[in-house]
Amino acid sequence: KENDVYLVDFGLVSKYQRGEEQTHIEYKPDLRFAHDGTIEYLSRDAHQGIKARRSDLEILCYNLIHWLSGHLPWMEVLRDPKKVQAIKETFMSNLSSQLPKCFGSSSCPKALKDFLDYVNDLEFKQQPNYDKCRSFFEKALKNEGMKLDGKISFGKVSSDNVGTIKSPVKRKSPRKIKKPSYTDSASQTSPNFV
Repeated sequence: KENDVYLVDFGLVSKYQRGEEQTHIEYKPDLRFAHDGTIEYLSRDAHQGIKARRSDLEILCYNLIHWLSGHLPWMEVLRDPKKVQAIKETFMSNLSSQLPKCFGSSSCPKALKDFLDYVNDLEFKQQPNYDKCRSFFEKALKNEGMKLDGKISFGKVSSDNVGTIKSPVKRKSPRKIKKPSYTDSASQTSPNFV
């Protein structure tokens, strides 16, 4: 359908409940899976090899910050997963002082800050209130006079809104893309292979 958006990347999907009684998995770091995934957006839990529902929302937070601001504070150290993890810990421990590093002179949208605060306060086993998460953004859209009709517009901004929406600042990534060798590919798909 023309108004459906699909977020696709289920390569690291895992169950958070186990057994017939659907018991929540324990908070247990697993070094075999530490730093597994797209480093820019990994949750703090994922840096330790832990998977949780709150992690999925934290990943979404990092994506939203990057899409809206064009920057994440750890972009310069992507080759060092432990440094990225440390910067994320600092970032999430004091969002009020850290968000300006992404948004510069523009302010972080209130809905995004509220969402980040909510996600940051989630406990490991806590079921996220997805309706509440949605409400942060629905409220912001309503305050902007947008219709919540489920339709997505990728068209041009009307002349009435010119100057109110800023494009993200493009920043160069320090990553150099190299052609993967057979060994590189095998180690990414099967950690025990190489």
